[in-house]
Amino acid sequence: MPEPMKVLGQLLAASAEDRTLTYRLLPFGQPGRTNRGTITASAGAVTIPAVEELRAVNDAHDRERPLAKFTSVVEGPEGIEATVRVLATTAGDDFLVEASEGAKTGISVEIDAPVIRDGALLAGALSGAGFTTTPAFPGAQLVAADAGELPEDATDEVRDALEEALEVIEDNTEGDEPDNKEEAAVPEESQTVTASVPAGSLAARKTKRVSAFDLIASRVAGGDLNQLQAALDEANQADLLPSGQPSWLGEVWKARTFASKFARFFTDAPLNALNGVGWKFEVDEDGVTSTPTVDAYAGYPAQPHSSEVKTKAVSWTADRVAGANEFDLAFTHFQFPEFWQAFFREVADDTERKLDAKRLVHLTTTGNYVPVTSAVPAATDHKTLPGLVVEGVLAIQERTELIGAIVGADIYRAWMMTEDSEKLAYLGAAIGVDPATGSLANQFAIVPTSATALAGKALVVGRGAHTFYGPKLASASAPEIAKGGQVEALFAYYKTFANDSFSSVLVSKAAA
Repeated sequence: MPEPMKVLGQLLAASAEDRTLTYRLLPFGQPGRTNRGTITASAGAVTIPAVEELRAVNDAHDRERPLAKFTSVVEGPEGIEATVRVLATTAGDDFLVEASEGAKTGISVEIDAPVIRDGALLAGALSGAGFTTTPAFPGAQLVAADAGELPEDATDEVRDALEEALEVIEDNTEGDEPDNKEEAAVPEESQTVTASVPAGSLAARKTKRVSAFDLIASRVAGGDLNQLQAALDEANQADLLPSGQPSWLGEVWKARTFASKFARFFTDAPLNALNGVGWKFEVDEDGVTSTPTVDAYAGYPAQPHSSEVKTKAVSWTADRVAGANEFDLAFTHFQFPEFWQAFFREVADDTERKLDAKRLVHLTTTGNYVPVTSAVPAATDHKTLPGLVVEGVLAIQERTELIGAIVGADIYRAWMMTEDSEKLAYLGAAIGVDPATGSLANQFAIVPTSATALAGKALVVGRGAHTFYGPKLASASAPEIAKGGQVEALFAYYKTFANDSFSSVLVSKAAA
């Protein structure tokens, strides 16, 4: 879902007695700050739903931290004004003091599906808000790029509102003079909008369109990656994408073509911090987990079954992979969409490829599995693979649900070269392979690898044995002015963790 447009509002009045605050959410006829840039709104442009339908007002757009509820939202001659009631919670009490003392007077209003043309807000729906202390792009003034589409049945009133809004913009810029001759001498097409441009200056107002490179420069000035990323990810901002670079964290990662082979053997989890701290149940040398257990109970006054429970602390630091490349800055000044799309696609693919290799290294690291010796003869033939897999299945099937097996390429090749009927017959009883159709009843997967650690062996893995945290992706983009270059970098954070090594067994052939 596209991120809503965020509009910075102004606190008008505060009452600590009845816990209410009044804000001007959106002024009419004058530039207003948003995370999409500076926009000018007019009456009737924003749809106002019933207050019961609006989301709770939260702290800095964190919906897990509600602070207040809307009690009224009205459209007046000067703009949209709203009154909110602060919740009677500890967090609400603290915020009310901050607002009353003037320490936190900002409100950033969320507008869904905004339609923007030449810096004029034509349509959108009010959906929620977050209390803030700083605007979306601190110290920077941007002119909003076109976004959204007007509905086919848009009324004449809406289109008239566009013309009126554009007239207001022109009226506001008339008579403005540059502060010095140097500013006037800069050609309009060469200007970039950065934090050094004064609010309301002629340079800022005359810029009609923001390129992707302008947004990147403004991100460096403002320091807000997430909001800029949302702007670049917007599918309806088609005028930005052809001349700019595809975003790292959204479309490019989804468009990668490399398919992971070993991700299926992990439970996925988000990576929320560089360091992780937690605990796990202890497992003794025989694989017995010190978890609470139950048993048959004869009833009162017999004593219920009791077992010893042991835990231990766990901590780790995330690992990372990264890559950076430097280009001629001209690649950002002119349109090279095919190059950037191919470049970022290949970076995303190689990142996933490297992460998949890290998964395999983790799975085959001593201590993350239990070694088992099979009774299968030492010779490698078509019976070796099913023999090893069945041995592994029998070792863990009572402990966990089966996921699959990673097998050496040598025994996989010998197995695949035999007749299908004989090949499937060996695996049918143990892992649910139907000899007639070859289908896997419980999605048990057999994945070959040329890794030396698995030559002539099979690693059978059960569900919950391993967890993969991440990847947490972060991009960095910076100009190398001294060399006329541009550096693009990607950092990927991740962590592999063995939850239960006894749910993963490495089966080897018996000695000759």
